[in-house]
Amino acid sequence: MDDSKHSPENSKKDLETLNSLGLNYSMDLLYGLPGQRMEDLKQDLEIIKSFSPPHISPYNLTLAKGHKFDQNRPNDEVQIEMMDLIENELKSFNCYKYEVSNFAKPGFEAVHNKGYWNDVSYFSFGMGAHSYDKDFGDWGRRYWNTAHYDKYKKCIDSSKRPYQGEEILKLHESFTDYVHTHLRQVEGLNKSSFIKKFNGDLLKKFEDKTFKLISSNLLEKNEYGWALSKEGFRKTNQVFLELYFSQEDLV
Repeated sequence: MDDSKHSPENSKKDLETLNSLGLNYSMDLLYGLPGQRMEDLKQDLEIIKSFSPPHISPYNLTLAKGHKFDQNRPNDEVQIEMMDLIENELKSFNCYKYEVSNFAKPGFEAVHNKGYWNDVSYFSFGMGAHSYDKDFGDWGRRYWNTAHYDKYKKCIDSSKRPYQGEEILKLHESFTDYVHTHLRQVEGLNKSSFIKKFNGDLLKKFEDKTFKLISSNLLEKNEYGWALSKEGFRKTNQVFLELYFSQEDLV
């Protein structure tokens, strides 16, 4: 067997090793693949259940229109059925959705990724790595390293930071990002935290855009704030498009 290419058997061996060592790990599951049937996905999920990983990130294959792999894929209705099947099967071994594309056993949620979704500053290393400083200026700053190897190496060799560019966030950009990243999570957007960051004056701007989503059963209001409904998690692109804020929106 040619071990130069990773195979399904290699993946199973890797999972066996991780489990035997008692390590904390996460695995990815791609679905919506060309030619994939519900029966194929069920087989994948049976294998996953046999290993019972602590964290799983299911990703619906996303491709640009015209891509050679964007053919013979399950239609939208089948992909929604696949999403439901994944959620139900992962629940069977106590692995629960806590974010749009992330499931975990209690206590094994990704601390690193939750920082992205909860407006925490982060500093990243490596080519093309992106960083975020929430306390820079009024609304934060994004900055990133060069993705070009020679330039990156030259900077490191000369003890210089390999920055490529930066973006100083404006109010409407920070506002939109905050809404989207918090609503990606099952726990949703906390009203008190929202007011603490943006003050109460902007709360009505957000609420004005939620009424349509709530009446369409895509968004739910609770005692703490707002969260996506089950249907909302199926249609996140639609929800986030509705909850985009321009400069004019916040005047």
